[in-house]
Amino acid sequence: MRRLLYATAAAIAATLLLASSIGRSMELLARDVAMRLLPARAATSTTIIAIDEPSIAALGRWPWSRAVLAQLVDRAADAGARGVVIDILLAEPGPGDEQLARAAKRLPVIAVSVLDEHGQWLMPSKTLGSDVIAAHGNFELDRDSEAALVLAARLTDPISGRGLDILTTEPGIQCYSGNFLDGTVAGKGGVPLRYRSGLALETQHFPNSPNESGFPSTILRPGVEHRSRTVYHFVVRPA
Repeated sequence: MRRLLYATAAAIAATLLLASSIGRSMELLARDVAMRLLPARAATSTTIIAIDEPSIAALGRWPWSRAVLAQLVDRAADAGARGVVIDILLAEPGPGDEQLARAAKRLPVIAVSVLDEHGQWLMPSKTLGSDVIAAHGNFELDRDSEAALVLAARLTDPISGRGLDILTTEPGIQCYSGNFLDGTVAGKGGVPLRYRSGLALETQHFPNSPNESGFPSTILRPGVEHRSRTVYHFVVRPA
């Protein structure tokens, strides 16, 4: 109960910081404190929505309008999702912000936040209020032992049945998509690699670990040996 009260106080502080231009650089830190104090509950599954060529042809290149993002959030909420991570910056006000803010009231919606060249956090636009949460996207794996391999990700091609299982001893996994692929680079068989033609799943410790005492440590002391293991298991699943 006490942790929940502390978390609520930290969330209120984050909202007040967001309202002031002086405190915007500290707002992400306050939100991080609030999230750490909340009771942890591991997700049972994670769904990544891939943007395919027909979708791009119909709606244009990513990032899509705030209204379309709001529709995606609503559909995720209708399907019972516990949260949504949007891998784009929403730092500038834009048409459809009110619609996206309304959708974000239904479940936690996280947008990417980065540091600019002046060391200031690029936070979600004020027009989104406190409904869209700023954070770095990283998947923390639910594990019982630091030495045991756990299933971190599973990929499947529903047409061919090709599959990839990734198991690791690392505490997290980072997902990157081909946002900057534009067809100028050729892949296997000379096929042009277009926008989001592939993805990279990188097992690792958490970003900013040296500065976060609550994260698994990345400090390697003299004389200490570090061992890490990641297995990429390729399979064929029934199509």
